[in-house]
Amino acid sequence: ALSGALLGYVIPLASALTQTHSLPEFVAWALLAGVIQIVTFWLVRRIALPDVSARIERGGLSTALYLMFISITVGILNAACMTA
Repeated sequence: ALSGALLGYVIPLASALTQTHSLPEFVAWALLAGVIQIVTFWLVRRIALPDVSARIERGGLSTALYLMFISITVGILNAACMTA
């Protein structure tokens, strides 16, 4: 799940790095991508998987993979929204 969250955050950063022309603009996109990832995790935890931490601690690989793919998908959507 952590690797998916990192990929979901880094993919939009890579897109922002290629699309922005100034450091403040890049920082703004980076902050927005981070906020979107956090909100997405919070919504998934509230709606779909309220006991996500316990499931992963018990070895729930499917739960971790589900979170990973949601994070990556949201990251790809973020990156697509940053392109001209």
